[in-house]
This record gives sequence, C-alpha cells and structure tokens, in this order.
Amino acid sequence: MCFSVNVNAEDSYYGIGLSTSGAQMTDMDKYVLGRVAITPYIYHVAPGTGRDIPSDQMVSGACVTDVMLTGTLLSFSRRLDGSGCLNALNLSDTTATKIAAARGPWISSAASAGIGQHPVKPAVASTVLSSTGSVAAQVEGATQSDYQTHGTLMVVAWVLLASLGIFTARFMRGLIKKDDCGGIGWFEIHISMQLSAALLTIASVWYISDKKGDNLNASEWKGKKTHMQLGVSVLALVVVQLLMGFMRNQISGPPVQGTADHGPRRWVFDYLHWGLGMGVWILAVAAIWYGTEKYEHNVPNVDGRQMRTALLAWAVIVILVFISLDITRASNTWDKNATPNASVWYGGAGIIAFVSIVCAIVICAELNA
Repeated sequence: MCFSVNVNAEDSYYGIGLSTSGAQMTDMDKYVLGRVAITPYIYHVAPGTGRDIPSDQMVSGACVTDVMLTGTLLSFSRRLDGSGCLNALNLSDTTATKIAAARGPWISSAASAGIGQHPVKPAVASTVLSSTGSVAAQVEGATQSDYQTHGTLMVVAWVLLASLGIFTARFMRGLIKKDDCGGIGWFEIHISMQLSAALLTIASVWYISDKKGDNLNASEWKGKKTHMQLGVSVLALVVVQLLMGFMRNQISGPPVQGTADHGPRRWVFDYLHWGLGMGVWILAVAAIWYGTEKYEHNVPNVDGRQMRTALLAWAVIVILVFISLDITRASNTWDKNATPNASVWYGGAGIIAFVSIVCAIVICAELNA
C-alpha cells in the first residue's frame, strides 16, 4: 500500500489508521507521521493501543519502506502482511480495508515519543485494495475556524454582554428609568443583555459539541477536561437561571393587594437570582481562561498569554469598580435603587463598558489572527 501525505505544518502530526474490522483509531494499525525541517518521521502504533503514545519509531525498515519527503509531501509504503510491524495486522487485497485519518499538534517536537491526541474525530473510509484508483479518508471534527467561532461567541456573551447586563441591574436602577428613557429602563436592558448572553452560550456549546462529534459525552473529551467541565456547568446553570427568571413571580408569591410589592417570597428569588448569576459569570470567565489554554494547545503557533493577560486585567478592573461602588453605596444606604453620586455611577458604567469592549476585542482578535 502506498501513501502520500502533505505534511505542510511542521508543528503538526498526521495519522493514518488501517483495519479490516475496527471502526476506531484505537483498533487500527496506525502510522503517525510528520517532519522537523526536512527530516521525516513515521511512528508505527499497533492495533489495540492508544494513538497518543507511539511505542516505536521507524523512518524506514520492514514495516514501512520507500520513505521519501519531497518538499512537504511525505510518501511511504507498507507491506500487506505487515512484515516487521508491531503485532502486525495482515491485510487482504480482497477484503475491504477501513482507513481513518487524523491531524493534531505535537506536544513538544516530532522527535518526542509522546504526541497530543488530535482534536478531531476521524471519519472512516473503506476500499478493496485490489481495486484501482484511490480513496480519501477525510478528517472530521472541530477545525481552527470552529474553535474561533466558539471562542468568539463565548467572549462576546460573558466578557461583554453579561458584564454590562449585570452592572446595569446592580448599579443603574436609579439612573435608567423606564419612564425617563422612552420605555426602555434598566430592567429591559438587563434582561435583553442576559438573554442574549444565554442564547449565545447555548448556541456556542451546541455548535462546538456538534463539530467535535462528542455530543457532550465526557468519555470522548480529549486531553485536559477542565475547560469542557466548566463549559457544561455554565450551560446547565444558564438554563436553570433562564427557567428561574421566567418563574420569578411564582417563586415570589402573589403580591399584597393594593401595593407594589412583588410578593412575600421575593427575597428568596432575589438571593437565588443574584447568587446563581454571579456564580455562572465567574465560572464562564474561568472557562474562557482555560479555553485559551486549550486553543493554544490545539492550534499550532498560537500564544495565549496575551488573551489571558487581557482577561486578567479586565477582571481586576471590573472587581475594583464593583467593590468601589458597593462601598460607596453602603456608606450612604443599603437601598439597591440608590445612586449616591450620579457622576461616579456613570463613570463606573463607562469604565466597565470600555474595558469589556477592549478585552473582548483583544481576545477575539487573537483568536481569529
């Protein structure tokens, strides 16, 4: 069998899996290949073993022959009977052979025995080796563009929209009143911002899960799982927060007749809504932090330090503004509708809007560079 693979990215590895029965890479006879400058590398990984830690390195020999690197095109051949291979898989020229493909980044270098698992889920093609022509095994799963889309949606949702929505509800009640602003008050702004953030989160998680093909199945997550665990937690809490928001009147209870009271249990809803909202906001920011590390690992030539620096600076400024306004308000009154100093409050709103926009632009620009 003759193979030709365009190893155009020096810091990536490329994988080929062969089998007469297995439908997954683990069950296949695997060849993991790449290059360092003009030096080609081919590792053989036996069926029944993982694809992330090759157990032998061969650039030539009985298992693979005719190894040649022409520019970025790496070609080699393999004997049908697997002579010299580890636990050799004997292929037949009359039985259909399944072929899978993979691509991913090296952990260190091609000379290392350990490689990172590829961030894609291989599709499997099938061919009879005695037939003429060629067969292509296409790599399916999340691409760099898919990660960029997912990351951009989450950054816009939680660094920008959620931040402005939370600030509006917490500090702008006394300044943005429905009767003074053409029917659009702080509540309308808050709910539209938060609902938009929730919808973007649901769409973003669904999108990347569909592209990766894991359907939120933790057993199929590759590498460190912190980012995915945080992301799924955020998704679940967002759904709970949405449901609770729609049921706020039921939670609060019927208002006292003849008053503007929201109901005798309104305090229960307020504490739950505030606690859950702040908690999911913090978790989402943590998920973005670990997401930059995940993106940095999955995509070659990406340095995530600038994204994390921007996120850290944003978080510090937001915390300082929130604490400052809370202390100022508490020294005057505990009334959440109070605005002790309108100019300070507008200034705080301007700072939050500015740093949130700048942070979102910096991270999204780095993601899509």
